[in-house]
Amino acid sequence: MSESFKGVWGKTSQISRLILDSLLVRVRNCLSNSGEDDIQVEAVQLLTALTNSEDKEQQALTSVEFKPLIQLINSVGPNKRDIPCHIYQKAVKSLMSVGNFSAKEYWDELLTPLSVRFNNFFNISSLDKHREDVRLELVFLLSGFIGIVSSTDSRVAVDLFQRLIPLRGNVASILSAYHNYTDIIQLCLTFMTELGKRFLSFLSNTHAIEIYQEAINVTKAYAVHAFGRKSNEKSAEDDKIYDLFLLFDMLTSLLTKDLLDLSSDTFQNTDAPRVSGSEVAVHGLSMILPLMNTDLFQYPTLSDKYFRLISYLSELDSGVVLHMELPIFKNLMETVSTALASSNPDNFNHCCEFITCLANHVSRNNLQQLESSELLKAFLRMFFHMALTVTISKDSLTSVSNVIFSLISAYKEVYEGTAQEIIGAGKTEKRKEELQKGFQELTGGNINMTAGGDRQSRTTFRVRFEHFIHIARSSLDA
Repeated sequence: MSESFKGVWGKTSQISRLILDSLLVRVRNCLSNSGEDDIQVEAVQLLTALTNSEDKEQQALTSVEFKPLIQLINSVGPNKRDIPCHIYQKAVKSLMSVGNFSAKEYWDELLTPLSVRFNNFFNISSLDKHREDVRLELVFLLSGFIGIVSSTDSRVAVDLFQRLIPLRGNVASILSAYHNYTDIIQLCLTFMTELGKRFLSFLSNTHAIEIYQEAINVTKAYAVHAFGRKSNEKSAEDDKIYDLFLLFDMLTSLLTKDLLDLSSDTFQNTDAPRVSGSEVAVHGLSMILPLMNTDLFQYPTLSDKYFRLISYLSELDSGVVLHMELPIFKNLMETVSTALASSNPDNFNHCCEFITCLANHVSRNNLQQLESSELLKAFLRMFFHMALTVTISKDSLTSVSNVIFSLISAYKEVYEGTAQEIIGAGKTEKRKEELQKGFQELTGGNINMTAGGDRQSRTTFRVRFEHFIHIARSSLDA
């Protein structure tokens, strides 16, 4: 390509700058003058497309039309520029992303005005904080900070966290003060969720503990005000379901650092205190479980989020789960029993994984005497009964095989008792002998069932288990 052609049409040419200026003007006009949400969303998408690489960032920052666009976004709020909150949030995210490549100093043009507005909000008297215009201002402030937090990536997470001081540590107090306003509750929970998802893996243990503490404070504030709350609003049930969904999502986000820790502490010998995200999430879950009832598990999105959370917790730290307060652990196991009796295959498999991990932990650490461990025993009989009386799908059969293997490994005496009960159910001596032989083949031979077994033993058991089901059903039905 000739130099003259690139000079006329290249990305640094006069024509390219004019086109970029024109497109940024169009974005600004659509955001400020259009009353249609779809057009404003597309305008934000165009802005993102114009700034989503380092080269594009440099071009955008030198455009004469970029600063007026920032000024427009900074002027959004009640009695100011009227842009819907969800679109304002997306616009802030798109603009903040521009600084992720190299121009971190540009962040101040968005963060400073937002921080000033937030400080002004906190200086308002408590009597005035429930005025409609003040409440709407808070909605826009929280939306703006969510946009900022959700814009981060690994390159800037540590630096950007240092600049979130205005809101850090104040989310729980906001939620407590505005506990009757669903929109503010949900924005607070969304902020904490994004903070966990986007930052925890990259922060030091000290800063991670700060997020953990605020998450617990937020959970406690929600639980205190939600317990016993009654409402005649038509949307009250839907609001509660979405609140709980966001709470479980927030607790799940706290596991990020346990799954992947990329902070500097990981690569250095440090005496900084360490706290497991799993411990914090279990503590938070203990506060939320009393608010749950079986009717809420009729909602697929909520139940899926909940059972995924407890499955992750059991996989990351079964010991913390088993050492929950006994009444709370009983509530937890009741929800598991409910899911196992339901027709939702995803929830069923999550619960199988949950029990498998707990049983393996009991087996490997000889925790059979724990009170919580006692509650797991009943599931061995339940799964055998289920396998022999209910048609299990091919997808779920592997999960059932794994959980029975782990429960047998942890509770051999219970297994022997269960086997004798099933053998005794045979109608003739011949059928009883067939059942006894089936049980001997199921766990006999070279299969290793000590301390949770090994991969090869689990595979062998799975094959034997399928054969056992066929034999046992034939013998019991005859």
